Amino acid sequence: MVEKGSSKFSRENLDKLYDNPYHWNVDDLVPAYTRVNKALFYLNITRNEKRAAEGLLPSGFTFGNPDEEELIKYGESTIPEYLVYSWCEHAPELNPEWLLTGEGEMFVQEVQEEPAPIELLQEKVDKLEAAIEDYKRTVEQLVESLPQKIVEALQAMSKT
Repeated sequence: MVEKGSSKFSRENLDKLYDNPYHWNVDDLVPAYTRVNKALFYLNITRNEKRAAEGLLPSGFTFGNPDEEELIKYGESTIPEYLVYSWCEHAPELNPEWLLTGEGEMFVQEVQEEPAPIELLQEKVDKLEAAIEDYKRTVEQLVESLPQKIVEALQAMSKT
């Protein structure tokens, strides 16, 4: 009856399936909850890869509201739209339609126009030129302050 959709598992029986020692696949029984878990897993992996690249400690996305999560876990509710769109802001490659309805694929296959190689090179040149200008200013400031630093050092030495 559950497979035909004419009945649902009780919470107690679903808990037994979730905690089963045989690792039965319960994805088809509560597909919304499966999508939530897949999305959270993806969000946390990608977020923490980015944070590690920036030298930051890991931090995790969570469902946020345990009561809502429980309703989804037991097939009594769907994933809230506000949450889906919040997750998609952090990972635009996630497909909100898939999260909400299960239709389509988990990821949106967006065709992004790649910048021409010359544009990429110009961007790098611009950054290098800006860095060189910053370096020149720093050197100029050091050179300007050098006579004063020498005088201060000589005065300090003459006092001792």
